[in-house]
Amino acid sequence: MPPANPQVAETLGRVKNDPCIQLSGQPVRVDGQDAYRWSSSLSHDDTGAACELIRVEQLRLLN
Repeated sequence: MPPANPQVAETLGRVKNDPCIQLSGQPVRVDGQDAYRWSSSLSHDDTGAACELIRVEQLRLLN
């Protein structure tokens, strides 16, 4: 979950095992060096190794 800003990054750093969180953001695709690509699933009915990659815009720890 790439953070959208330093405040979200700091809160993400405080998330521990089995957290209860509330977050909002957008699905993203990250393009890196050497043709590396990290993509989000954009459909609820994907199969295989589909995952959700979200640019976290807001994050709140609930517990």
